[in-house]
Amino acid sequence: MSKKRLIIIGGGISGLAAGVYGQLSGFETLLLEKHHIVGGQCTGWERNGFHIDNCIHWMTGSNPDKCLYKIWKRVGALGPDVEMIKNESLIRVDDKDGKHYHVWRDLSKMRDEMLSLAPEDKEVIEEFIDAVDRYRDVEIFGIPVEQYSVWDYLRLIFKMRRVSKATKKYSKISIADFREKFKNPLLRRAMDVCMPDHFYAEALFYTYGTFVCSDGDIPKGGSRETALRMQKRFEELGGKTMLNSPVEDIIIDTATHRTTGVKLVNGNVLEADFVIAATDVSVTMEKLLGGSVKDEYFAKRFEDKKNYPVGSHMVIYFGCNCRPEHLPDCVAFEEEPFRLCNRDGHLIVLKNYMYEESFAPEGKCVMQVMLLQDENDFDFWSELYNKNRNEYKEEKSRVAESVRIQVEKHFPELAGQLEVVEILTPYSFHKWTGAYKGAYMSFITTKNIKIERHRGRVPGIKNMYLAGQWINPPGGLPNALTSGKFAIQRLCKDHKIKFVD
Repeated sequence: MSKKRLIIIGGGISGLAAGVYGQLSGFETLLLEKHHIVGGQCTGWERNGFHIDNCIHWMTGSNPDKCLYKIWKRVGALGPDVEMIKNESLIRVDDKDGKHYHVWRDLSKMRDEMLSLAPEDKEVIEEFIDAVDRYRDVEIFGIPVEQYSVWDYLRLIFKMRRVSKATKKYSKISIADFREKFKNPLLRRAMDVCMPDHFYAEALFYTYGTFVCSDGDIPKGGSRETALRMQKRFEELGGKTMLNSPVEDIIIDTATHRTTGVKLVNGNVLEADFVIAATDVSVTMEKLLGGSVKDEYFAKRFEDKKNYPVGSHMVIYFGCNCRPEHLPDCVAFEEEPFRLCNRDGHLIVLKNYMYEESFAPEGKCVMQVMLLQDENDFDFWSELYNKNRNEYKEEKSRVAESVRIQVEKHFPELAGQLEVVEILTPYSFHKWTGAYKGAYMSFITTKNIKIERHRGRVPGIKNMYLAGQWINPPGGLPNALTSGKFAIQRLCKDHKIKFVD
């Protein structure tokens, strides 16, 4: 019996995961990627002798005792032969008076530091530490929710028993709401430096909880090497990768309500028994399907900007001509306001990559600054790019220079040591991957909404499935990974094919 042919559009983390599980489950799998390298936003490249790492700041699922680790290992991203970097602190927050607050991996150390900074906030500090401790127990299961058995539900209830009450509480307030409980200004600022303050508070505790339980380490080699390991695993299983192969259309037989394959931009038609779209969902729906499919789940979210916002970043990379060993791995601070997209920019999040010596020439290192952006900022950069590309480049350079001045003011020892080697705007991510509004994650989960997951099927098309972080808000690497696996599980379940885990 000949194997069923499966085409996967998009070679990001979700597409690669779907490819591995497709091969394991007996399909003849072809992965189509429009760029010259796999990875999507989980990638890296070279600039002026420095390596630019675009994605992984911490990797949920790096703890071998967690379910998610087993999936990362299965797809080849992690394993005993992959060295993991274990930072003691996730981020340090500085104020203008020289005081610091660390998000320590050691929870008791974090509690002691918070109490020494703000004894007046003892009650809310104890609440914060208790919540982080509870969220260290959160698990991401490798099964689509609609396929849960009674045993799976019982297992979930048992695993989440310590966090269930906290979830009810912190899913109904935003990070900004929780921040207002603190009197100390440094601790107030520390509550929202990692993500927009309109995120629901649960996201904050989940992020910190994964870090303190050693589930937020960094794979050596960074984003590009992680994606390339997954590609290697896929091809070792017999899967085929076609790079530089952008898809123009998904071909639909309207009589049978099935897809018969895809048409490439070069005109070639590739036939398939099944298609998984692992692209940005706006690309899938508007471009590849030509707007012919109405999906109420996505339509509701794209139309309701208030309750389902998206966010992005402007990212600036510096080549540093020294290796300042005293700098933390990641630090957030404010100096003087600077103009950013017709408003004042304040918060600077500076990450250094000194733990990756291969990312820079000897004696040097790479540093990255991330500036939070929203949909209005994307529109600013998009309009500027399409109006005048020289002005777009000049504005990028102006912001980068403003940021360099702020970094050197905060760290005087870096004066004269920094050179700008790369500048990315939200529009850069849109051009590169088709990301809606340049979003680096899915819809922001706010306190106003009930969390719902897309079921990964395309309405009215019997043999087409979706993968990618958009179907599992709030997105991110773990949700991209599991969505690829879920796509194969759903396909196998629907068509009575044995799924191999």
